[in-house]
Amino acid sequence: MMLKPRKCVAVLCMVAAVAGHIESVCSSMSDEEPGAIAVWLSTFLGPPSGVQGDVFLKSPFGDVASAPISEFCDVTLAEDEIFGEATNDQYEQQLKTYCSHLQDVTTNPVLYAASTVSCYGALTSGPPNTATGRSGIETPDFCSTRKVRVWYVALIHNAVNASGTYELWTQGTSSDLDPGDASKVCSVSQANHWFLELPDLSSNESVLPTAEPTSAPTVMLTAQPSSEPTAEPTFAPPTTEPTALPTSVPLTAE
Repeated sequence: MMLKPRKCVAVLCMVAAVAGHIESVCSSMSDEEPGAIAVWLSTFLGPPSGVQGDVFLKSPFGDVASAPISEFCDVTLAEDEIFGEATNDQYEQQLKTYCSHLQDVTTNPVLYAASTVSCYGALTSGPPNTATGRSGIETPDFCSTRKVRVWYVALIHNAVNASGTYELWTQGTSSDLDPGDASKVCSVSQANHWFLELPDLSSNESVLPTAEPTSAPTVMLTAQPSSEPTAEPTFAPPTTEPTALPTSVPLTAE
């Protein structure tokens, strides 16, 4: 079902105009390429002249993998347009309909027909900066009610080799991907890391480390990403186990 845009009063529209540009954060994984994960970032802005920046993912073992944002997908003219408060199923349908042709820098497909697409919101309670699966517009976890116009993607190889909590951030992105509300996952940036619960689709069984990670001070989430690489800030992992994301999302009628 097509979602209709919401009207806003002048004050609210002004607030939206100065907010960040990232509207949605999703991931896709497939057993076609075990261990790989594509990270998708949507925006309500029009198509850019080019792409820049990198996406990083830190495993429960402390290993960091990264990939450049290699492509963007323009869905401005999509017939089944969606808005920022769309459900996971609607996001997945749009990505698989209009963005499955994209490839990474080594010409690998970034999305397969059987890929599991997961889109994220923020927990209303529990550890800070812990993302959870989107359950629909009944939860206030979306960052914007504006139309989704462009998807950016980075395909990170050999990044998810064990089930567990992964740390996500970006670096060196353009203003098209300025982070949004610091309390929501669309604020992901170099200064604002988010924790995702990811399944293991690799062919090799892995066991999570038993040692507890060392606690570190939490960093305030107001800094904007820098165009020049800087020292990676330290973040405290969640103190309680977040709700695991489903490995597949059931389709529900809107």
